[in-house]
Amino acid sequence: MNKFLLLLGFIASISLQAQPTLTNANMAPSIGETYTYYVADSLANPGGSGANITWDFSTLKGYAVPTETIYIVNPALTPQGPVYFGNSQFADTSAGKNITYYTANSNEMINKGYVFVNPYTGSSVIEWDINDEKIMQFPFTYNTSFNDNYSGTLHYTVLGTPLTAAISGSVNVQGDGHGTLMLPFSVTLSNVLRVVTAENASANIPGFGPVNISSTIYSFYEPGTSKYPILRIINSTLNSTQSNMAYCMYPLNAGASIAENSAFNNISLFPNPANQHTQLFFYSFKSSMARILLKNMLGQNVTTVFNGTLNAGNNTFTIDTEQLKSGIYFIIIENSESSKTIKLQVN
Repeated sequence: MNKFLLLLGFIASISLQAQPTLTNANMAPSIGETYTYYVADSLANPGGSGANITWDFSTLKGYAVPTETIYIVNPALTPQGPVYFGNSQFADTSAGKNITYYTANSNEMINKGYVFVNPYTGSSVIEWDINDEKIMQFPFTYNTSFNDNYSGTLHYTVLGTPLTAAISGSVNVQGDGHGTLMLPFSVTLSNVLRVVTAENASANIPGFGPVNISSTIYSFYEPGTSKYPILRIINSTLNSTQSNMAYCMYPLNAGASIAENSAFNNISLFPNPANQHTQLFFYSFKSSMARILLKNMLGQNVTTVFNGTLNAGNNTFTIDTEQLKSGIYFIIIENSESSKTIKLQVN
């Protein structure tokens, strides 16, 4: 009998080890913590789902760019925190560029909203002031799932004029796999839970029209190793424009250089075609002196949208098209290393 009890105990211990579980204690961060990520190949395949999976990312490549650090900060010390997010408990930010606000308790983690910091055009704020977004429930493990609906207000500025728009969405979160995560340089994590977050949000923004955003995020956690994902693969779509990003906490294999892949990535315009305004979105791999030009079909410069030091990371510029004649235009983003062109249609 004793040996059967030992066998059952052994099986139970394997089962417990194979079922990593997220709780408030091992997921909710504390103010002052930091999490540093390497920028990974944006075309990384997230792999399969199921029990006792091996996700082999041992050949995953990274870009030769600086790491990105997430800082956990006091919401009250952020510029917009006391105004919109006074009841938040903590916030995360990457060098103050974008800020997300949260609360957490033993049952769930809540997203209260975002601030998108743009040094060129000012900040935009999304506050879930009608219905918060639940982003995690506790405990959470393999085969756990939940849905949530959220809604609130977008605060933004167009050419110095403050405006608002209603925004709403839904989220589905699933623990769709557990197993072993293999990373470059012989790093192996054996008690990993993969969480898949699928979101859809929409807004009808005056001056820009309808906006539809969808994303699927694959987050690989090892409880007890890090409160933030070890690896995160993000596939998102803004209307019909798709972008992909991936981040890993561990060093990656050398990949293609910035020059080979261009200094700029994930370039999109919305709306396009445009009537009054359009917004240019793109990712810059590093800070550099750069220009953004608007040219006509003859290659003549219509206006200089920007000329100065461009920040590393995500960038957004609002371009006034109300005074332009209908037709095709080109927006050029260029620095000393690279030049990218995107077509704009003005109606």
